[in-house]
Amino acid sequence: MAWKIRRGTESDRSGMSANDPAQGELLYITDTGKLFVGDGVVAGGIGVGAVTYTKIIYIKAPEVTDAFPVFGLGPACTVTRITHSTEAGTVDWNIEERAEATPFTVGTAIYASDEQSSTSHSVDTSFSNDSIAANAIFFFEVSAIASTPADLLIKVTFTED
Repeated sequence: MAWKIRRGTESDRSGMSANDPAQGELLYITDTGKLFVGDGVVAGGIGVGAVTYTKIIYIKAPEVTDAFPVFGLGPACTVTRITHSTEAGTVDWNIEERAEATPFTVGTAIYASDEQSSTSHSVDTSFSNDSIAANAIFFFEVSAIASTPADLLIKVTFTED
């Protein structure tokens, strides 16, 4: 008995919504030769054999004037999860994807509006910009602070496309 695996182009895959492909469903991309498996969450599935990365951003005594690059990536990736918290107070912030050639030009924010970190540990899995281009630079920026937090910890997890 032969298995039949769902097929489509990269354009088809990138147009999929959350839960497509279904959890456990395999998807072969005919124009790239890549294989993806549905996890029931990530639109377009997760690449089989894809590498998952985690980056930690630790800011000691964050200030409203904080704005700087925090890390760069080689391959194109998809942000799958961001966790964050402070030890006291709140910090409003965002991370932008910026082009390697123009790192000091405003890029595309990961969140649609600034995220607020507090002492309650937050876990986010939905983003307005989760598809990150190859060789992108992540640029961190604080927009507001309350109650003088001493530490901000952000963990970004992403999967190579």
